[in-house]
Amino acid sequence: MQIHNRSAAAAASSSSASAVAAPTIMSISKNLGAKGLSRGFVPTLFREIGTFGIYFPLCEFIKHNMVRSSRTSTSGSAPVTADEVKHLPLPARIFAAGTAGVLCWLPCYPIDQVKTQMQLRNDGSGIAENTRRVYRAGGGRAFFKGLAPCLLRAFPAYATHMTMFDMMIAAAAAQ
Repeated sequence: MQIHNRSAAAAASSSSASAVAAPTIMSISKNLGAKGLSRGFVPTLFREIGTFGIYFPLCEFIKHNMVRSSRTSTSGSAPVTADEVKHLPLPARIFAAGTAGVLCWLPCYPIDQVKTQMQLRNDGSGIAENTRRVYRAGGGRAFFKGLAPCLLRAFPAYATHMTMFDMMIAAAAAQ
């Protein structure tokens, strides 16, 4: 919807998302067939595997290091327990989730650029050709075009989603 039908996307502010999505899906299907709906799927899959494959271990690493740094000298280098991580203050959990969200995008953002290029094209070209197109458009820097807004969005998005997820899991476990 972001790139296919800009007038429909503009109408989303005054209409429900489903009312805008249906005509967009129909238009893509009519013009490009079912294959048009899955353009960019493989790089999107790689991006998601990469970001979440980095995000979760990194977030836990940050939380564990926060626990270690907040310990008194008497607890020394004892292993961090799940209970200690669970009892991190809310600001610390928000910071860990947001920071991990920003850092997980850094190595995966170039894949997102290739995915976007594939979605913008109607020529059926694959990952390799679209990678070359991005590079020809501006060298290595082209793979990071638009990174700043992505990172500005990543911190609050990951901080909110993952902190709420942690809180819901804790609430469910307490029942």
